[in-house]
Amino acid sequence: MRLLKINQVRSWVVASSVTGAVKQAPRSPGIYAFGAVRRVGGLPVGMEWVYVGRATGTAGLNGRLRQHEPYREANVALRDWLITAENVEVRFKPLPSAREAIEMEAALIYELNPIFNTLGCPSASRSANQSTKDVRNEIRPIEKEN
Repeated sequence: MRLLKINQVRSWVVASSVTGAVKQAPRSPGIYAFGAVRRVGGLPVGMEWVYVGRATGTAGLNGRLRQHEPYREANVALRDWLITAENVEVRFKPLPSAREAIEMEAALIYELNPIFNTLGCPSASRSANQSTKDVRNEIRPIEKEN
């Protein structure tokens, strides 16, 4: 496998919701990620990435992100997170080809270990027999700052 530079090609586009991302996303291949921003004094100081995906079909990023809108999301745990999480951030990055989207998605999942990409895949931090419900209970929305 050739080495893939995660920052290659184009910049990431940032939206504060899936619906906002759908409005901006092109109908081209690419990757996207969902996360919760941790803020101190209104400034972003950290990010908990929870899901990384790719768009490789004819509908592209626009169509793939549309499938993740909360009322359409098939993954119940991810849908619950999208509805209840605070400070949600959706980022997407158009890419020139589906192959690059597949490669970059794999690289990001490996590096970030997002919770909703790894529910079926035990990692060093989770035991092999831990249930999906147990893992979902580990996820806590970031509380709003007063």
